[in-house]
Amino acid sequence: MVLNEKSVFFLNKSLFYLVLLFIFTTTLPHTTAVQSIVICLFYLIFILYGKDRFKTSEFSFKTPLSFPILLFGVWAFIGLAFAVNKPDSLDYFEARFLRYVLLYFFSELNILTMIKYNSTY
Repeated sequence: MVLNEKSVFFLNKSLFYLVLLFIFTTTLPHTTAVQSIVICLFYLIFILYGKDRFKTSEFSFKTPLSFPILLFGVWAFIGLAFAVNKPDSLDYFEARFLRYVLLYFFSELNILTMIKYNSTY
């Protein structure tokens, strides 16, 4: 998919504002549906728009937070074996941990590519 400069600017802005909306709604009660819609839109736009960006970016998982996130994820996954309610705990692992980790890495990749192409918010 070939995008012109105006549509790339709009998509970068929309990804940025979707992340801000998601972060804002996490502090409010009873906004699970809004959070799910926002995160799904973010992933959809990022995957459709970012297919070629993965190839051109210098993204790596060697960030200061990667190792602590990995250790915490392994620790939480091992803790699932000792959970009282395993199905709910597995759902919380996906909803509370994996969603935020993916959001972190996708946001980092978006910021790195914006720095590379000198586009601003």
